[in-house]
Amino acid sequence: MKQAGCWNIMFGIESGSENMLEDVHKGTTLAKALNIVECCKKNGIKVSASFVIGLPGENWQTVKETLRIAKQVSPYRAQFVVATPYPGTKLYDEMKAQGLLLKDYDFSGFDAYCVANLPVIKTRYLGSEELLKAQKYIHQRFYFRPVFLFQTLLSIKSWSQLINLIRSVRYLK
Repeated sequence: MKQAGCWNIMFGIESGSENMLEDVHKGTTLAKALNIVECCKKNGIKVSASFVIGLPGENWQTVKETLRIAKQVSPYRAQFVVATPYPGTKLYDEMKAQGLLLKDYDFSGFDAYCVANLPVIKTRYLGSEELLKAQKYIHQRFYFRPVFLFQTLLSIKSWSQLINLIRSVRYLK
């Protein structure tokens, strides 16, 4: 893949908790994810990773486990989004059946980064506002690590990259 021009792959690791991955039927394990990430890095392919906060069993312990795995993966870029249970998906049906959807919602304009609104879901252990706090907790502890800041600054190759980086800081407040 590297020889064909692939320079970055995004992996949906989803959670740092094996139990959470099993609960949502992810069909893989953290060991497999860490193995493929290492393989990509050894072959000169940058890794980006996506993590979800707010799956039905999410609690503060699983949030911290996700942060730990995100740091271990040490991706080139990472995103931490609040779960989006779109109508017609198994997750939507499960969350609705468990009373975890806070209101009927038109998901067409849903903002997984929760910049404009609070999440419209809760978990069995965390309310909507706590999910937003958990997302900010992870953002701040992941992106403000000295090693990540240093690597990011070294990777800036143009003014537009610098401007995009400055704009992205709004998600970390």
